[in-house]
Amino acid sequence: MQRLGYDEKEIQSITTEHDDFLLKGKAPEPYDYIVYVETTDAPNEVKVFTWADTKHSKVILEK
Repeated sequence: MQRLGYDEKEIQSITTEHDDFLLKGKAPEPYDYIVYVETTDAPNEVKVFTWADTKHSKVILEK
């Protein structure tokens, strides 16, 4: 989150979920989790992060 300009104090919550549907085969176990991040600047908006590709070269913001 620091790369996106967020400080640790600005993170309200982080949760993970196993979800093959959204990842569409991009991430085999143990990398097959989606990360949901809620920040204090937009508490009603959840940012969804997943792997960009099967090589796990980077993480992308899905929405």
